[in-house]
Amino acid sequence: MMKFLNSELGIWLSGVVFGIIIGNVLWVKTGSEKAWLIATLIAILAGVLMWFYRRGKESRKG
Repeated sequence: MMKFLNSELGIWLSGVVFGIIIGNVLWVKTGSEKAWLIATLIAILAGVLMWFYRRGKESRKG
């Protein structure tokens, strides 16, 4: 399981899951239908940011 979480796909998916959680909390708080779009965008952005964070961390290490 830890090997998957350290892989490229695992890092991206963990960011997406994190973004979905944040997006759903916003959706519940606002009650707006547009919040699903916002949740999706936050999830994609969180996945990309997690991926870039991991890439930067690896480049500093090596």
